[in-house]
Amino acid sequence: WTQSRCLIPAWYGIGGALIPAVADPEKLQQLREMYQRWPFFRAVIDNAELALAKSDPEIAKDYAKLGESNPSLREIAAMIDSELADARQAVTAITGGDDLLDGTPWLKEAIQARNRFIDPLNLIQVELLRRAQQETPQEDAEELRHLTRLSINGIAAGMRTAMTRPRAHARPSAVSVTSTVTLFGLTSATVPVSSSGVSIGVGAR
Repeated sequence: WTQSRCLIPAWYGIGGALIPAVADPEKLQQLREMYQRWPFFRAVIDNAELALAKSDPEIAKDYAKLGESNPSLREIAAMIDSELADARQAVTAITGGDDLLDGTPWLKEAIQARNRFIDPLNLIQVELLRRAQQETPQEDAEELRHLTRLSINGIAAGMRTAMTRPRAHARPSAVSVTSTVTLFGLTSATVPVSSSGVSIGVGAR
């Protein structure tokens, strides 16, 4: 779910559970008081808000299109999209913000800045997965798998979900991994994805 920019486990169901209460002014006031006074409830809402801010419904739709030929998958994608909209509405109503993370603008800006580097990786990964669905020569298929693995590592590092703690006294290393697509004509891009210096470059002749 992180790769497809949904982060569903952190927020799915919150919208369906809270939208009926948010629509009632009296219950909404109770929820806002709970958010201010009950640390557990505040943590639940704050965690959901952060995950929603990291989610990108437009990029998620690009992934969903990979399975649009299957009616069941289209139905699931529509359910996720609807629940995401309800969750955003419920969370912002409870926090009192006009948008997600309005209460922590520095974090909001940091996520927006990071997205400029991760979004191209997601779009490249979608294209790689789309082409992997097609029949390709063995050599091309191996290159696709290699590039897809690079995109997975890059997105995971950029989203900070698979970062490893360096060993004590270990010398930091700067690794640069550059892979040039000469077979598929993808848009040229070189994207730094972690503080360790790892970068993934995808280019075309």
